Amino acid sequence: MKAELRKEMIQRRSALSKTEVDKKTQKIHHALLQQEAVKDAQVILVYLSFRDEIDTRSLIDYWLAENRRVYVPVMKPKTKILVPVRIGKDFRNLPTNSFGIQEPSLTGGEIAMLEELDLVLVPGLAFDRAGNRLGYGGGYYDRLLPQLQDDAAIIALGYDFQRIEQVPVGPFDYPIGTLITECWEEEV
Repeated sequence: MKAELRKEMIQRRSALSKTEVDKKTQKIHHALLQQEAVKDAQVILVYLSFRDEIDTRSLIDYWLAENRRVYVPVMKPKTKILVPVRIGKDFRNLPTNSFGIQEPSLTGGEIAMLEELDLVLVPGLAFDRAGNRLGYGGGYYDRLLPQLQDDAAIIALGYDFQRIEQVPVGPFDYPIGTLITECWEEEV
């Protein structure tokens, strides 16, 4: 069931035109930046969007210009963990990993302690009102999120069609705190 839902959501997402994506992204960014947790956050972990995900690059530019500490997750496929590595203004030139996602090198990069993170933006393919999220199937965020401080804001960005009645969950799936789409924002 999860595999079918992933496939459906990826197809629906890739069917969006660039104009639709840009318009929806602007609305999502506006709603996100109004959140108190986002306004107050000084140490941020944000995914580098790829394919047709909600763009995060302009958000990163904004936060870097405000001198906030911005980290992106680096995947360690053997252990299936994410390591937050700090990025700078040159982040658009980062190499891609084996999944096609841009990420910095673990060697020599500043790594954040998980308890330092004020805000974590997570990707996903489907979300429900209970805060459940369907990711890409690797479980990377499900391993990371339980290790955060209780007051860290966990926010997912998605298109409104990705909000469904019920996401199928397993015993190791970890919920998000807030979902923001172009039509909707709700603490879950």
